[in-house]
Amino acid sequence: MEQHARSAWPDECCGLLIGHRSQDAEHITRAVPMPNQMARTGQAGRLFEIPPQALFDVQRALRGSGDGMLGHYHSHPNGRRGPSPRDRAAIHDPQALWGILALSSAEGGLDFGLWRPDPACLWQDFCLVGWQGSL
Repeated sequence: MEQHARSAWPDECCGLLIGHRSQDAEHITRAVPMPNQMARTGQAGRLFEIPPQALFDVQRALRGSGDGMLGHYHSHPNGRRGPSPRDRAAIHDPQALWGILALSSAEGGLDFGLWRPDPACLWQDFCLVGWQGSL
């Protein structure tokens, strides 16, 4: 994910978080980079959208594997780690995880947050989810 975010900067990168759920946690086993279809519109510096066909192809490839799509990740090339107003407006699946990689330059520091939409949270409909692992 880090390499994907750095190579896409100053545009937003995006991808899928793949894994499985247990009774008490989500287990992300891999991140799959996806094309940002907003690149065709010239708006990839502030928006992301995964092409529907790419989503379908991943879902089909996951059939019978025991893994599924747990959510997605994208980068914020403005360096802000938290979900943007656009991110909050785009919530369609309250169970989906949102990984956000914040970096303000291709070579600078990178911050990562893993979020979940949750009306019980006090911070703009998202809760920060505990993260263990590497990018």
